[in-house]
Formats: sequence, structure tokens, C-alpha cells
Amino acid sequence: MAKVLVVDDTEAVLESLAILLSKGRHDVHLASDLESACRVLAEEQLDIVIMGSLVDPKEVSALIAQAQARSLGTQLLLIEPDLVDAASASGTRQLAPPLSAEKLLAAVEEVARSRPARAGTGRGPER
Repeated sequence: MAKVLVVDDTEAVLESLAILLSKGRHDVHLASDLESACRVLAEEQLDIVIMGSLVDPKEVSALIAQAQARSLGTQLLLIEPDLVDAASASGTRQLAPPLSAEKLLAAVEEVARSRPARAGTGRGPER
């Protein structure tokens, strides 16, 4: 199980991904804008941030910078084709279109298996 933040400005996308990831037994948080995403990042120890579309692509860079500044090993998965430039940041992966439920879940599972254990949680790769 991974602790996942999904960021997208489209409610239907947020709801669909929340259902999909919850069925995969992941702990899912949702944010529809940069302010909400930053608040969740500040409050939670996340494993993965899934970035969809936001109003301003600069918001993606700001969110990546905040995640990296916390140095918690949070991985970012970009699912919006227009975010290719941001995918060059360390700890960031771009999922190439076409995006499918299987492809997204496989990427989340891969990150969940490869993440280091977090201090005091006992969470880490399941063996």
C-alpha cells in the first residue's frame, strides 16, 4: 500500500483515480489546486504524487520543488502529456499516453515496492 496524493483540476479525474487507487488498497488524498496539494504535502508523508492537469504548468514546478525540499523520497508520476519538461526533475516519472488503469496501477505498485522504509512506520518494500 502506498500513500498517494492525486492532483488534478478536473473533478471527474480526481474521483476516477480515487476509486481506482482505493481498489488497489492505497491511501488516497485528493487536491484540485496547488494550494490544496501543498497543504497535503506539508501534513502527510506521501509516497507518490500523481500530477494531472493544473491551470498553470508553473504550478507543477512549484509542487515538485516543495516535494523535493521535504526530502522524503516522494516520487512524482506525471500523467499529463503537457508536463514533459517537468519530468526531467529528479524523482519524477512521466507516464506516456495512452494512459490506462493497468499502466497507472503498475507504476504506483512499482514505486510502492521500491521506496525506502520510512522511520517509525515500518513501511517499505514488502517481501
